[in-house]
Amino acid sequence: MIDKQKIKGYLPKIIGGVILLVAIIYVFKIIGSFVSQPPVKHEKKIMPIELFKPPPPPPPPPKVEKIPEPEVEKIEEPEPDPEPLPDVPDQQPAADTGLDAEGTAGSDAFGMVGRKGGRGLLGGGDPNAWYAGTIKNGLV
Repeated sequence: MIDKQKIKGYLPKIIGGVILLVAIIYVFKIIGSFVSQPPVKHEKKIMPIELFKPPPPPPPPPKVEKIPEPEVEKIEEPEPDPEPLPDVPDQQPAADTGLDAEGTAGSDAFGMVGRKGGRGLLGGGDPNAWYAGTIKNGLV
């Protein structure tokens, strides 16, 4: 006779093997269906396009007659007398504006003269004076 204990030991292995065999058969069937089908050809279709005519333009607005505006009388006001300028004594500028270049024939129309080795347009002195003054004011 067949021993029931041995059959119970092999039963899960038999069921697992049957399930595995069914899965393998199913996978081969799916792969075979893909291989046996011819590739699908997509046809290119030309889509007709309909162009719609735009709506007609709106009718012109009705003409409105302009009513002439009444004329306004203009009153002329006399111009005030200009204020007299204060008397300022004529003063000569402190110095001619000049450049550190060779001078040529006096000055030009802007009043600039040549000053070889003279001070620049913005004045002379130490170029670091502004920075030194800022530090000095910061320390006070």
